[in-house]
Amino acid sequence: MKHSIKGLMVLALGLFAYSVTSSAQTVAINGLGSSNLFLQLGEAASASTTGSPAGLGATCVWSTSTNGKVVATDNSTNGGGATDTGKAFIAWTPVNGSCSTVNSSTMIYSYLSTDSVVGDRCLFNGCTITNTGASGTASAGLILGTANEVALAPGVASALNAAPTTNVAGTDIRPEDAEFAIYRALTPCGTPVVAGSQYLGLGYNNGDKIHSYYSTSTFNVINFSLPSAYIVTPIGVTPVVVVVNGDGSTNGFGDPGLTNITTGVLANFLDGTFNQTQDALITPEVGASEPVTTIIREPLSGTYNTMEYNVPNSQPTKTSQDVGLHQLSVAANCNGTAVKYNPMNIPAGPGWRRRAIGTSEELSESIIRTQSLAYGFWSVANFKGYTNAAAPNAKYLTVDGVDPILDSYNSNATAPGVIPTTSAQIANVTLSNTKSGSYPIFSAIRLVNLGTTATAPVSSLAAAAQNFAPASVKPDFVPISQLAINRSHFIPPTGVGQPTFASNGSGRACGSVESGGDVGGLVVTKAGDFDFCYNYKNDTGVVGDRR
Repeated sequence: MKHSIKGLMVLALGLFAYSVTSSAQTVAINGLGSSNLFLQLGEAASASTTGSPAGLGATCVWSTSTNGKVVATDNSTNGGGATDTGKAFIAWTPVNGSCSTVNSSTMIYSYLSTDSVVGDRCLFNGCTITNTGASGTASAGLILGTANEVALAPGVASALNAAPTTNVAGTDIRPEDAEFAIYRALTPCGTPVVAGSQYLGLGYNNGDKIHSYYSTSTFNVINFSLPSAYIVTPIGVTPVVVVVNGDGSTNGFGDPGLTNITTGVLANFLDGTFNQTQDALITPEVGASEPVTTIIREPLSGTYNTMEYNVPNSQPTKTSQDVGLHQLSVAANCNGTAVKYNPMNIPAGPGWRRRAIGTSEELSESIIRTQSLAYGFWSVANFKGYTNAAAPNAKYLTVDGVDPILDSYNSNATAPGVIPTTSAQIANVTLSNTKSGSYPIFSAIRLVNLGTTATAPVSSLAAAAQNFAPASVKPDFVPISQLAINRSHFIPPTGVGQPTFASNGSGRACGSVESGGDVGGLVVTKAGDFDFCYNYKNDTGVVGDRR
């Protein structure tokens, strides 16, 4: 089908003055969503307004990794009181140098790490975020380290509990794509979401929980709709990195010749067609091949959807990690019109495909599972567990010969494929191939708020977060201002209502702004996008299909 390219993703992010109430602390950000934004938002909020990199001056920081300390509750008709929790940070401005004292000038920034679709859903369904027993508790040191963080001031906790409604979502995929993800999840299993579509329903019901194979973690399946107006502020672009773990030998994924995986082979592992290590090798190890455990994320995560529509459920392959048009029926997570395995635990020949909930669980499990394949959005924090001591046999792969994080596979400070965790290794991370659009699996990270303009705190936090992305600081993403490419935008096949005003974006020759889905959209240059619009004075007529 044909879709249209909608808008430039570059946004001139301004710093605006805050309006502060005279009688209470100001909750500037009470947000949740993508784990990929967690560290940068915390650093940006907590850094001093002076110096380099500059932040927002909320230098008092408390964080927690204990589930249940900070809880999002969806009391909408669809949500029925369902809760989501995870790690969280709260940053606030001191009063006369004191973090325990708060007054009407105190600015508060809070963020709960859940997932992209949870963030979008909670913003649009009006979830509340409350602190349960967090007041006065010690900090976990997730943003600045325990030595530089403080106990949660009771006044800050009270202010957040008095104004608990979500006002910001963090997301790796646009809200239109998030809404399509829930629509697809709620479509009967194996049924096209629209007649003739390659996108097949997953068979969940509203209120269901998607279970992890590896733990008691669950993911809520809750419906939501896009409002008439919301604004999307892009921050940067980051790649999804594919990792494999060997067993200490040179067999299977430990073969030193295994440095690359093609999108076709990767799609076959993700959909269960391939299930042995030799399927990934240029020279198969006949008689020595080992079964592979392919770890799959929950289908409502931004990471899953970015992988899904760039690799298995792309136009060339039309298969899926769960239920795909060209997927082998025995490998599809579908039993008639219902889900076959929850948690996913699907035999794939001698191997398995198994579900993990959240980036942390997926990557942690890949570290301890020999002959496993997994994936996650790149960030120093996400991949910090892949030390030589903890994961000596793990490595990342190039995809279609393109390195996701370094200039080239051989420019690693230690050895090709070693996942950067030390200062020397991280210093070589440039994300140059993500910046150019040549690496095939990437997406933008963004903040979303209701209304037709970005709120002052969102604009300021998004701008400050980009100060913490350069290689000299922490190379976690490419700032949006440095990109020379866009992904083409499109209206998802069905189930997604288009808002009256749907995003930020710089003015174009056609006068439009960024809108529509873009996960898996074709990579186009900004110059080409602008030229088409300028020459033809409209946004239509260019194929903008998912890959």
